[in-house]
Amino acid sequence: MVTYEPKSFVQTPGNREVAARLEEVHWLNRNVLLISLSAFFSDLGYQGVIVTLPILLVVSLHQSVLTVGVITGVSYGVGSLFAFVGGRAGDRYGRKRVSIIGNAFIPLLSLSGLPTSAFGVGSLFTLGWWSRNFRTPSRRALLVDNASGPKLSKAFGFLHALDVAGGMLAVIVAASLVLVGVRLGDIILVSAAPITVATILLLFVRERSALPGAQPARIVEQSADRERPGSTSLLYYLLMSSALFGLSSYSFSFPILTVSLSSHSIILGVATYGVFLGASSISGYAFGNSGFGQVSTLGILGYLLGGAASLAIGAIYATSLGVPSFYVATALLGIATGVTETFEPTLVSSLVKSAQLSRGMGYLTAARSAGLFISNVVVGLLFTVSQPASYAFAGTMSLVAGAVILFGARTISTNSRP
Repeated sequence: MVTYEPKSFVQTPGNREVAARLEEVHWLNRNVLLISLSAFFSDLGYQGVIVTLPILLVVSLHQSVLTVGVITGVSYGVGSLFAFVGGRAGDRYGRKRVSIIGNAFIPLLSLSGLPTSAFGVGSLFTLGWWSRNFRTPSRRALLVDNASGPKLSKAFGFLHALDVAGGMLAVIVAASLVLVGVRLGDIILVSAAPITVATILLLFVRERSALPGAQPARIVEQSADRERPGSTSLLYYLLMSSALFGLSSYSFSFPILTVSLSSHSIILGVATYGVFLGASSISGYAFGNSGFGQVSTLGILGYLLGGAASLAIGAIYATSLGVPSFYVATALLGIATGVTETFEPTLVSSLVKSAQLSRGMGYLTAARSAGLFISNVVVGLLFTVSQPASYAFAGTMSLVAGAVILFGARTISTNSRP
């Protein structure tokens, strides 16, 4: 690992500007804060749509749960293509530019509260979600460009914490508006305002350009552009595990519906999402600062714990243990999600070259989204027949994802020994 000593570097004549630029690259600098705040406002907007959309479709428009699964499946699944394209575009046309363009079109999903047909609602939600997927790889790469290598997991943990904090606030706002009798379509419509603020914040991010004679900080600290033994193989295992975890990552519309229908209370169903997001936010920040091994933490506290939590939700429904038990299982699922959202992109940043970083993040988002497409359709079908069966399918896929990444890491480690 190549290290960097600021004091001795500053003493070198003619290099003060380079030293200042490198020293500026701390995990919580101006750009990291702006990107994270943008994530906060984005989630403050579209998470309010996610939490109210299934209720709008099933309760207000009298659609089946399968319709929810198809809409979310198409949104997430075809969104994998947009993630792939967005990742390549970020490397070619600029990560900041692509992040802004994608974020600017996310408010399309805020218009999904206007139509009175499932097709109209689904079409607008889908277009907005595709825009989100288009910008996600570039926004992640933009964060890596502005955070030092050894502390990168802290930066991703911080981003995820603010990201999900915005989602929690969105749930609180949505639940409050439901309580006072605001129409669901109007609740969805107002989500456009914070998403617009998120786009404006990205405009103030200063995209870094290389100084003469200097390398980007992540290369100086990590030597990331020198391929390490087994890095390509580990990337393949990671993408495979992420796709399998995608198969387990059903839309949270399903747990919301499970609790709402079980308790006969929309508010208790919406609160389930708040518990999930709160646990996810705390775990992302906590484990990002923990210094734990990335692969083992991702495999055990991410994929395996997520699988156990999904199985628990199905078992709780089958045994009628009640709403508090749902909240405990949901909190565990949130912890697992926080871990995966922090360590998956951190691992990718260490396994791909700097010039292809946005593309690598695109592969990650595409792998997850491809799994999400199948997951939401299958879970939607199973949900109409047997709710425990739907969660059993998702839980099993997550357990397999954990086994794959842990097996892959162990195999690579064994083969690399002299």
